Amino acid sequence: MPSITVRKPADRINMLVALPRSKSVAARAAIIASMAVPLGPRKMDEDEPFELKDFPTGDDSATLKRLLDERPHVMHCGMGGTTFRFLLAWAAIRDGEEHILTGDARLLERPHQALVDALRQLGADIEQVPEGYRVRGRKLAGGEVTMDTPASSQFISALMMIGPMMENGILIHWHGPRLSEPYIMMTMIIMKQFNADSSMGFQPHRHVAAENGGYSFPEEPFSIPTDWSAASFIYQIIATAPGARATLNHLDQDSFQGDEAIRYLLKDEVETADWVDDGSVPTRCTPRSCTAPCARCAKGSTPST
Repeated sequence: MPSITVRKPADRINMLVALPRSKSVAARAAIIASMAVPLGPRKMDEDEPFELKDFPTGDDSATLKRLLDERPHVMHCGMGGTTFRFLLAWAAIRDGEEHILTGDARLLERPHQALVDALRQLGADIEQVPEGYRVRGRKLAGGEVTMDTPASSQFISALMMIGPMMENGILIHWHGPRLSEPYIMMTMIIMKQFNADSSMGFQPHRHVAAENGGYSFPEEPFSIPTDWSAASFIYQIIATAPGARATLNHLDQDSFQGDEAIRYLLKDEVETADWVDDGSVPTRCTPRSCTAPCARCAKGSTPST
């Protein structure tokens, strides 16, 4: 069995890191922006599409953006699980269009059935074919579905994002552990940036909801933030290597990403030179920290008890 040996550097660590942009934020923003185009009141020339600034150039992100731009009949997602699942839901509400969702063999072996079943329950026309799934888009009434999170939080996010496009919106009864909650909150926050209403509730049972009304464009271009998942590895290096130093370019506080929590988990081991960190909880609203929605929070979120 192959093995890998990892040794600490012999010299003191002093590095400048150019962080990648968040693929998770980019995927959600791209899907939502594609649905906002025909509905947004923002005035623009037809040849001037809404700008998603600093979009990642990695394979998964580039594939998703190309498929949304070109909208081919056969949408080959490679190995991109996020791309495949988000496009399954997206294709279901493309009234009058038909798409074949496919990908590499290993991608098609991964679990997708729970999402397909939920979409069918909402009225989607999805047929499994040798290549993957044939999706015939139609107008969906929406309604209620139940999802368990152990399979993938991407299923819930995929359903949430098409909720505003359905006549009655969507109410998702959310069962299972809360490990995926930061990604659900990320989806809600990005939806709000595109002027769609969503909410999360905990009593009597946990659920998320998205109201009918579609999406409209923000006043300014949407900028993809740098990736806190990547930054978290640098934080761990600094925390375990006395005297180490790193400069992380363009890393924002108060972002969409749950992995920003590394700042607070390692605040006693990692000193930040440029940020004033008083040790408080993040200012971004989350279900457990907010008492009222804020400018960055998803509208209508409620604190847990």
